[in-house]
Amino acid sequence: MERLLKAGLILAAIGGFATAGGSPVAAESEHVHFYNSPAAAAAKLPFSQAVRVGDVLYMSGAIGVLLGKMELAPGGLEPETKQMMENIGEVLEGKRPDVR
Repeated sequence: MERLLKAGLILAAIGGFATAGGSPVAAESEHVHFYNSPAAAAAKLPFSQAVRVGDVLYMSGAIGVLLGKMELAPGGLEPETKQMMENIGEVLEGKRPDVR
């Protein structure tokens, strides 16, 4: 399970680079906000769960880890998927941009 979690985190990092699109210069010229759920903000993770550039919100790498823990939801694919959707909801509800 730990290998699966590490693989998910690697895919999240790769997905973030692949979906960003555009050039860094374009991102600098628009208003950029970084979003994290309260649990992720408390964990002081080295990445943002979502980034809004202008009117577009970018999210990638969401996996079914339990809130505040680094372990997948027990029970297999269905509970992990439900947890992943709850995690995305936590990010979207925390509409306060992080200061960076």
